[in-house]
Amino acid sequence: MVRAPASPTPRLPAPNEHDRLHAPENSRASAWRSRRTRSMQIGRVQYLSVWN
Repeated sequence: MVRAPASPTPRLPAPNEHDRLHAPENSRASAWRSRRTRSMQIGRVQYLSVWN
């Protein structure tokens, strides 16, 4: 992921951006996906690549 360079002021959008990216997933897919992902943390990239 692309991270903003270190700045004297803390980045507030950072936490909000995290919620914005995961909000849609938590609403639907994460319900059943979380069960698989928990046991497939290692193969997460391969698992997501199949659906993408």
